[in-house]
Amino acid sequence: MSDPIEVSVNTDPELIISMDPQQVIFAQRSSVIEVSANTNPSLTVDLDTREVNIAQENVEIDIDWPESDISLGMPGVQGPEGPQGPVGPQGLQGPQGPPGTAELISQKFTFATPLYDWIINHNRNSRAIEVNCFDLAEQIQYDPDVEYTNLNQITIHWYNPMAGVAIVIG
Repeated sequence: MSDPIEVSVNTDPELIISMDPQQVIFAQRSSVIEVSANTNPSLTVDLDTREVNIAQENVEIDIDWPESDISLGMPGVQGPEGPQGPVGPQGLQGPQGPPGTAELISQKFTFATPLYDWIINHNRNSRAIEVNCFDLAEQIQYDPDVEYTNLNQITIHWYNPMAGVAIVIG
């Protein structure tokens, strides 16, 4: 192998180039590299098109191109999303909320005369109520059909006429 030929480079001043009769070595990230040697061979490498132009007869150069494109200032293709990381520690407990505005009220309605339907006007302006039905002595609990007539009224339907007590909670 002979000594490297001195070259002048028409690109980045930090470019490193070595040239001998068998190979040309360069390291550059710009789009085009031009090399001129003192014996006047001239080499131009365009990294965008991957073209090599040599202005000297009977010169053969092998170049190992990288598998990906080389360019400056252009971001690459975004890679795939990585796996989800581990669950972090539990945060601090938040402050207590304000007190609720609706208080639970229990209302007792007595039906001394046996009826098929008990109509109860509870005036709670809500369907979020619970109804428990008992006999007059409040010893036996029954499970009748309950109809929410509107926000302030319910109707309790019995299969046979019943007397008893209804307790509305809500």
